[in-house]
Amino acid sequence: MTKRAAARPGERGDTKAIEAIQRSAHRMDRLIHDLLDFASLRAGRLELRRQPQDPREIAREAVETFEAQAQEKGVRLGATSDDDVPVVVCDRDRVLQVLSNLLSNALKVTAAQGSVTVRCERREEHVVFSVADTGPGIPEDELPYLFERFWRGQRNGYKGTGLGLAIARELVVAHGGTISVDSAVGVGTTFRFTIPLGSRGEG
Repeated sequence: MTKRAAARPGERGDTKAIEAIQRSAHRMDRLIHDLLDFASLRAGRLELRRQPQDPREIAREAVETFEAQAQEKGVRLGATSDDDVPVVVCDRDRVLQVLSNLLSNALKVTAAQGSVTVRCERREEHVVFSVADTGPGIPEDELPYLFERFWRGQRNGYKGTGLGLAIARELVVAHGGTISVDSAVGVGTTFRFTIPLGSRGEG
């Protein structure tokens, strides 16, 4: 059996430097993609590929994507839905993009033993998706700015590109829906967005 030599102090420093460069490159790549998405949305150039979709399956897929991350952090992650949630006409990938952004943010700010829950339900002629966390909550004076581009706030010290929620809002609006947030400091935060049952809002 071969034995691997222990890394020398200098080599450990090199490894950390490489990892830091890789993280920086990943953030830059994410920022570029976010900027391109946002520019396309604002210019009306982003084409939505609408097809009949089961909202419950979309919610489950979003949760499955983040299960490993939640387990590693010790956060309970789950999805619930009403039995009467109907099919919606939407761009599945873009709805998943919105849910993924909300889930990613929720998991970043929720401590071990906390929970993040995705829910979908019917409300009149819309399906409502929600992502609720038991994180630190968001100060009331920051809530009006959350969906503005490049706004980052002070949510548990988390720093993103400042475009994720702005893009989420534009994607929801492009579907003819709305997005909102309720939060209480020390209790948690719930983001909700609606998708019309039909193809209204399609350009």
